[in-house]
Amino acid sequence: MSEWASVSDLAGLPGMPRVKRAVQKRAIRLRWPSRKRKGRGGGRDYFVPCLPVETQLALATRNVDAKRAAFERALRELDYALAAAQAIRQLAKGRRSR
Repeated sequence: MSEWASVSDLAGLPGMPRVKRAVQKRAIRLRWPSRKRKGRGGGRDYFVPCLPVETQLALATRNVDAKRAAFERALRELDYALAAAQAIRQLAKGRRSR
């Protein structure tokens, strides 16, 4: 998980307002450590360890869920590749026995 999160990442998470502008205002009011956001649109990224605990947990859960989904996708692709390899072996055995 990244140690930095954008306003878009934070809006609507537990412990955060639903509206991006409200997140920005809270960040300013509470003086959360931030840095200029790299990438399109600019803005700011906020240091995750300084955010409310429930927000940190939500970000960590989101990260774990994304990694789990990627792992499951990779397993499905591996299953398809193994099934294809087995089918090719069966075809090759059939041709050799003639």
